[in-house]
Amino acid sequence: MAGGNLPYGYMRQGKEIQINPREAEVVKEIYSLSELGRNCGEIAACLEKQGYNRRNGKAWTQRQVSATLGRENLYRSGVIKYGEAIGENKELIIIQALSASL
Repeated sequence: MAGGNLPYGYMRQGKEIQINPREAEVVKEIYSLSELGRNCGEIAACLEKQGYNRRNGKAWTQRQVSATLGRENLYRSGVIKYGEAIGENKELIIIQALSASL
């Protein structure tokens, strides 16, 4: 991935990108709530109720939840897009990686 902020759920380790376990837990919760039929506003409220904040310490909003749900290819398949370039890294799969560890 190019410079700048990484998508929620990931962190840099030197030049490598790795799953951030704490953030990955939140990503999994977002997708679980979405699969239960909750809308983005309801998901944000549930995250706040459970004490989850974003990286910057602020509460989740409907917009950030929507952006996270919009990265489904990354979280479920490890597919990374940057402009016209597309790559795939199975080690970046969050949803299945966490489900398998339960």
